[in-house]
Amino acid sequence: MRKMGRGMVAGRWIMVFLAVAVAAATACGGGSKPGTSGYATITPQQLQTQLDAGDELTIIDLREPELYRAGHIPGAKNIPFEQFDGRISVLDPDDRIALVCHTGPMGDVSGSLLAEKGYGKVSNLQGGMASWKGKLEK
Repeated sequence: MRKMGRGMVAGRWIMVFLAVAVAAATACGGGSKPGTSGYATITPQQLQTQLDAGDELTIIDLREPELYRAGHIPGAKNIPFEQFDGRISVLDPDDRIALVCHTGPMGDVSGSLLAEKGYGKVSNLQGGMASWKGKLEK
């Protein structure tokens, strides 16, 4: 596990604060619909139903690698929030993408960013991993 200096820790908290502020200001976290914010909110139950049905879905886990390794939604790929903007190009704009973070706000920010870049099938897991009751993969 790598150590973070005070500047990195402070920077991470600033990004989380900004993510929460953007989500609150745009009311994205409360069940937004496609078209109003460019992405949708998906409940844990809806995501589980899609996974059970075998739907093609790219799940992006925005949490830190340590948390991802400790347990993530099966099949999820890890792109930490701090790296997301620089790694968007690895995602296909035509894919259905579900974003997952701790509790939702980082997914809101990332969903807005994808929508701005023309990704049309994006959703954010409502409540993030804190609300996920399904299987975990390690």
